Amino acid sequence: MPKIIEDLKSTILEAVANDLTILGYKKLNIRGIAKKCNIAVGTIYNYFSSKEILVASLMAKNWLESMHKIDNQISSINDLYQGFEIIYNGILEFKNNYKNVWSEYTPSMPFYHESKNRHLIFRNQIEERLIKVLEITNNKHYEYFPIITELLITCVMQEDINFDNLKTFIKKLF
Repeated sequence: MPKIIEDLKSTILEAVANDLTILGYKKLNIRGIAKKCNIAVGTIYNYFSSKEILVASLMAKNWLESMHKIDNQISSINDLYQGFEIIYNGILEFKNNYKNVWSEYTPSMPFYHESKNRHLIFRNQIEERLIKVLEITNNKHYEYFPIITELLITCVMQEDINFDNLKTFIKKLF
């Protein structure tokens, strides 16, 4: 009789998160994950078709959690800059959790070339939150939002630009 493991997908993703932090992307392997979860390797493939899909699923799960956290914090903002800072910090936290993984990605890896499409989805999700900030703070400057969103994302990705630098620039725009 096969064993039943409650919420196995979450158990697998937790093991991946742990190993990804300790081992990094290149050393992460399905056999090690299966051993930690006390399941057969094939069981993992019932849920995830490859290591890349497994890691992407973990990242997607964590990204959605970040978006929910940002949404909850935005609902109680007092001003435009506070909203921008919440979004900035949410992206920064996510980036810091995965920057080592991304540093191991190379053009020869599967899914590497899909990053442009993923970036547009990511940018649209951030833009939705920035527009919500504008609505809450009764600001009507929507015309440049793809550019402002891209600027926010770029600032987060640069180690030498902090939120105070970005805030100074935003104050000149609004």
